[in-house]
Amino acid sequence: FTLQEREAGGPLLDYARKCLREADRPSWAADLESIARFSFDLSTISVPVLLIAAERDPVSTPEVMAQMAAALPNARFVLWPGAAHMSPFLYPERLAELLTLRW
Repeated sequence: FTLQEREAGGPLLDYARKCLREADRPSWAADLESIARFSFDLSTISVPVLLIAAERDPVSTPEVMAQMAAALPNARFVLWPGAAHMSPFLYPERLAELLTLRW
């Protein structure tokens, strides 16, 4: 979430904070470790892929997402200006607009 989104609060932020407080930390750490070690030859994926990167995402950074798009043979990269990792949950209408962009 962006600073402004966190300051605004609301039910979604309350839920996210609750999930973080109650998370099984060892399982969470193991899951993140699995993601960090994940390796796959993206050039074998031939279906069209739309990669949407949130400009302020420290998890799936725009740089990493752009690299992923470049490795895919049929990908389109779209940057969502001003968005953070969790912004799609707060702005589903904007996410829907991005998902339905014409190639």
